[in-house]
Amino acid sequence: MVRNQCANPRASAPPVPASRIRYVEDLRAGRCEVSLAPRRPAPIAAMIEHCETVRWVDLDAMGVLNNSVYLTLFEQARYAYFAPLEVMRGAAFPFVLGSTAVRFEKPVRGGARLTIAARVTRLGTKSLDMDYVVRGVQEVHARGTATLVWVDAELRSAPIPAAVRARISRDEGIAEQG
Repeated sequence: MVRNQCANPRASAPPVPASRIRYVEDLRAGRCEVSLAPRRPAPIAAMIEHCETVRWVDLDAMGVLNNSVYLTLFEQARYAYFAPLEVMRGAAFPFVLGSTAVRFEKPVRGGARLTIAARVTRLGTKSLDMDYVVRGVQEVHARGTATLVWVDAELRSAPIPAAVRARISRDEGIAEQG
């Protein structure tokens, strides 16, 4: 279930074997495309990879990626993860962010091409945890976590639908927890 690989093969490190991912390359356009590939064997969890290019507006006064932008990168990766599961209510997510954390490892400069990897690491009855890794060409820039709480239309916590739980459990190779 590795999806949404960056078109620029130098944008992710270490390289993923071609046997695992069918790269969708469009170097002239420099954009991301969606690609489905076979699931990695357990216990390695499947991930999506979403790519972004750092814009001038994303930089702080020191000329590095502003710390708040990392949360936006995580959000974009979440969208890339959940949109194919067809759980969206129009453009709305069926969950709210319960908590999040970012560990910064190396500053990012403007114009950098980043790959944001995301995966579900825990699947509960009403919530789930996700891990994120923000990579540049050869290094990891940040790692993060988030707890997402499934909600109903009135934003009250609700059980994650059985079909969604089963698909995530199957695709990620993780057990459902109650």
